[in-house]
Amino acid sequence: MGRRGAIAIFGSALLVSACGGGGGTNSTPNPPGGGGSSGGGGGSSFPSSANADLVTLSKNESFTNDSVQAKGRFTLDGLTSSSTSRSGLTIDYDASAKSYRLSGGGKTTTFLQSDIDQANSGGGVVLMVKENGDTIQTLSRVDNSAPVASTRYVTSALWQYVVENSSSVDYSVSVATYGVETPNASLPRTGAADYAILVNGVLLYGQPWAYGGSGNLTVDFATGKLAGDGKMYEFDPVGGTKSGDYDFFLTATLSGSGNSFSGEFGYNYFEAMRGTIAGRFYGPNADEVGATWEVRPQSNSTAVGVGAITGVKSGNSSAAFAKLADLTGRFDLPSTFANSGYYGPKGMRFDLDAKTYGIIGPAGNVVQTFRAADRFSDPDFAAFDSFSSSNDDVLRMFKWGDANPEVKLTYSSFAIYEHDTPDVPSTRQSDYIVYGLFTQPNLLPHTGSATYRGSIYGNASDTNGKDANLYALSGQGTFTVDFSSGSISGGLSSVVGRDADTNATKNFGNFTGYGSLDSANRSIFTLSMDYNHDIVRPLAGSMRGGLFGPGATEMVGAFGITWQAPDATNTWDFPYYSVNGVFVGK
Repeated sequence: MGRRGAIAIFGSALLVSACGGGGGTNSTPNPPGGGGSSGGGGGSSFPSSANADLVTLSKNESFTNDSVQAKGRFTLDGLTSSSTSRSGLTIDYDASAKSYRLSGGGKTTTFLQSDIDQANSGGGVVLMVKENGDTIQTLSRVDNSAPVASTRYVTSALWQYVVENSSSVDYSVSVATYGVETPNASLPRTGAADYAILVNGVLLYGQPWAYGGSGNLTVDFATGKLAGDGKMYEFDPVGGTKSGDYDFFLTATLSGSGNSFSGEFGYNYFEAMRGTIAGRFYGPNADEVGATWEVRPQSNSTAVGVGAITGVKSGNSSAAFAKLADLTGRFDLPSTFANSGYYGPKGMRFDLDAKTYGIIGPAGNVVQTFRAADRFSDPDFAAFDSFSSSNDDVLRMFKWGDANPEVKLTYSSFAIYEHDTPDVPSTRQSDYIVYGLFTQPNLLPHTGSATYRGSIYGNASDTNGKDANLYALSGQGTFTVDFSSGSISGGLSSVVGRDADTNATKNFGNFTGYGSLDSANRSIFTLSMDYNHDIVRPLAGSMRGGLFGPGATEMVGAFGITWQAPDATNTWDFPYYSVNGVFVGK
């Protein structure tokens, strides 16, 4: 069939991925269904919501759908122009004729039973083809009645329209997801769920490329937040080769008044591909999900991509959107610590039934446990629950949620562990233990930025080598995270210390922070911290912390900064100052 024919069977190769990997035989399939666009591509006299599922289509129906279209012109030089749009698509299913009428983008076509391409259908995919001179059209979709089909209430369809000119090929493809929608009244507004999703799509770049893959989607119905990720591969419909391994992501927000969601979709190809996604839930109780997406590179390249996701509920999810207040029983929460001495706590062990709180040491064992009977009241630490052990170790736990009169954190917190310094008799130190429910990878933004503002807690000291003054810290912090690059910038301001003995105050100035999210775990960050004063010499300064909650709602980091006074002559000569503590922001 030449180039035009190779492009025509492209839809069949593409949608095999939407069945979970293809397979099967070329037996005669059931004919494909269609969808009526919520935006409308042409009038329809057929009813909506007529069939109970897509496995046995027995009634006329015009399906509400989410659709997206890509257009491109190909020459010997490759793709010379392209565009994407959500102009709307109508696909009517005629039950008696088992035909499909598609309308959208200024075109209307009816696909009949006789248009099924038996040679290129099978494996859970139906391909219908219409040729007229230099124009060829295809309609392909997952056959929900096939044994390999993974969904019952939603499917994806792909309509291609190809015109072969003397020196170019004009190509358009519309991708739609549609089916038996979840009624608005039945859409959950509490709880959370996971969906196993399949992704397929088309990239116009040099030639049309097919995409397939799979992943996971997590939905918090209570807040309306959706987030997903997974892997995609590419398929060359002309050469028949499969390659690539690309990470994709999506984030979206569920409508507060109806069954629809919209947001961002993206993956990394030759560069970052970013765009939009829109969809809805299907089945009696949001049993399945479907959506369409469109992307283009962040450069001026003409490449564009469109595609769909469909998925089935795989379980009720609670971990991804859990709050600290939701936790029960016994559990460990790891830390990203920065401390003021030689000791390195690895986290906290909670037993909420027994009301015990343990400090996890460097070797992973609990080195100190505090009990309810150890609790005491300290008016200087109103935002903390304070405990004192029999050996005079002190634990101060920053209160969670509404119990905190100063900063109400939902997903994160920290503790201050005051104890004797190992191997240094008569020396006390404070360790700052940052912990919480770190943002899971699929719930972390990939683009845009967020600014976190909040307060600091900690202590400071100045020493001349013989005597030291100790101060309780207060101040503010502001940090901005660029999720596209992973860079972080900001600082601490108006940092003031109150002398523990005299109540006199000392202004420690401002501190600048700069760094990035960790490449291996983007919920963790490391910053360098500098003291903003031109007459002192900085020695060392850093902040280590994390992003917490769905969508990186909160930011908490422990810092330690040391610098020399103006009259110091050599590195580490006295006098010098140090500040240590925690920034909490949201």
